[in-house]
Amino acid sequence: MVAIGVIALVLGGVVTLLVQVMGARNKSFDRKKATRLASVVMESLVEEEKNSPSSFWALSERNNWSHGGFEGYVYSVGFTEVVVGCSKGSKACAQVVLAVGWSGSSEQGVTFTRFFAK
Repeated sequence: MVAIGVIALVLGGVVTLLVQVMGARNKSFDRKKATRLASVVMESLVEEEKNSPSSFWALSERNNWSHGGFEGYVYSVGFTEVVVGCSKGSKACAQVVLAVGWSGSSEQGVTFTRFFAK
């Protein structure tokens, strides 16, 4: 009887541990995929700033450009124009805030910021 009780306690602990590990693994995967999407979007913004500066410097908000392979993930790009503290005095600068969100057991998200100078 005692041996069966000890085995039940050990198995209960192992099962609980496995459930927690799987949950952490899923959260880690979601965050990694969101970071990958943020990287793709930021690279698109850098490319746009280099190749189409007039479009980029309009500083209009962007939401969910088409990037395949990221179903269930949404993002928004916000711009804040910065004049004070810009490195070359009269140059135009902007701070880009990229928010990526996804749904799992609860709403989750990550935010990334990048500084651009004209």
